[in-house]
Amino acid sequence: MLCAAAVAATPAQHAAAPDSAAGLASPGVDTFILSTSQQQPATAPDGGDGEPSAAPPPHSNPNKHFVKQLRACHTVQHVSEALSTAQQSGVALDPQAVAALGSALLCLAQRAPVPAPHLPHSSNASGSSGSATPAAAAPAADSRGKVAEFAARVWAPLLLAGAGEMDAVGFSTCMHVAATLRLHHHLPTLGDSMAQACVASLPGSSPRVQSTVLCALVGLGSTPPAPWLRAWARASMQALRAYTLRDLGAAAAALARVAWAPPEAWTARMLGVLRVQVQALRQRRRREREAGGGRGAGEGGDAAWSGAEEACGQLRSVAQVLWACARLKVLPEPQTLDVTLDLMVDLLRVRRRPA
Repeated sequence: MLCAAAVAATPAQHAAAPDSAAGLASPGVDTFILSTSQQQPATAPDGGDGEPSAAPPPHSNPNKHFVKQLRACHTVQHVSEALSTAQQSGVALDPQAVAALGSALLCLAQRAPVPAPHLPHSSNASGSSGSATPAAAAPAADSRGKVAEFAARVWAPLLLAGAGEMDAVGFSTCMHVAATLRLHHHLPTLGDSMAQACVASLPGSSPRVQSTVLCALVGLGSTPPAPWLRAWARASMQALRAYTLRDLGAAAAALARVAWAPPEAWTARMLGVLRVQVQALRQRRRREREAGGGRGAGEGGDAAWSGAEEACGQLRSVAQVLWACARLKVLPEPQTLDVTLDLMVDLLRVRRRPA
């Protein structure tokens, strides 16, 4: 289990490029994320200046002390100083500390503002044209690219060195971080190395871990070899009935993106789980509509926007499964298609929060 300092992975969903054949957005790995502990407010443990303390107090766990310091790190430089201090003190980071370091870097990248586009001939309100100011186009000091470069140069070697001792949760968290930061642009073989290291941890792992590992590998630009995919299918077969719609959509879409058709038994069970999940969701929405005087979740004013966002996520997951079936040339049973399409029509009635 990840230690409590590992930052909750709650990034905004970055839309991936639409698939021309499917007409749907290919699922980005950012959509499929592990839920760890919520990030604590950044506080400076020693002095209030936001910089890490020099050394752990006596009789403390040095790895836990390092993880605590990460909470006070607001920049890549702070993270680098905390890591340097730990290494100079002879601390060998354990897998939980490595995962927490990756989560901290991901949090820094998510806070980095996106630079404004350079518009050399943009028009101002009065109609005159001019170039964008350098300040508007300049990225922040700790841009996403800077965080990714540090992660590839410093964090990835630590990850690979400790991969032999990492459990499935640690693998899925770290692989999600690597894929979100697009570290394969810096380290093209990272996905292949992580695939070999994590395969033995898949049996008995949770549905969220299994779907995250698969999606992260695809997000790292890796096409897992057929033996790895068969091992993943065997491991996930035992847990498929516990998959949520989100996990199901993530896994099915990832398989479709690498054009690997799973065994027929896996596909049949997946579609059976889809039918059960869809039927349960339809019944729940019917009860909500009856209790709300004819309105379902997300259909009744400002108080229902959280329900609307949930419905959009459910619609995306169902659409991912159908998109995957189309890509893999799998035809669901008519009963499954009927209940699924009825649910999608119901979910499409839900309005999203205005931008």
